[in-house]
Amino acid sequence: MLPAGLSRNALIAVAALIAATALILWLMGRVPICTCGYVKLWEGVVNSPGNSQHLADWYSPSHIIHGFIFYGLLWLLARRLPLGTRLAIATVIEAA
Repeated sequence: MLPAGLSRNALIAVAALIAATALILWLMGRVPICTCGYVKLWEGVVNSPGNSQHLADWYSPSHIIHGFIFYGLLWLLARRLPLGTRLAIATVIEAA
């Protein structure tokens, strides 16, 4: 069961936004995983070729925090919008 205001369609829209962002990055020449041939859970060196090429790095927490900030601002400014719509808008802003 989904929380009130969060529809299945909203979750599908957010998943589609994430997939579209990944596709755009791939079309821009970004590789999906590190060219080193392996995937690490955490890349702790900021100035390395593996930065932003593994599952998480020092920038990952900032993306999550930005999402909370964008959603919080939408909650303040657009409370009448359903939860799913605010989530989708926050996802678009962060993906951009």
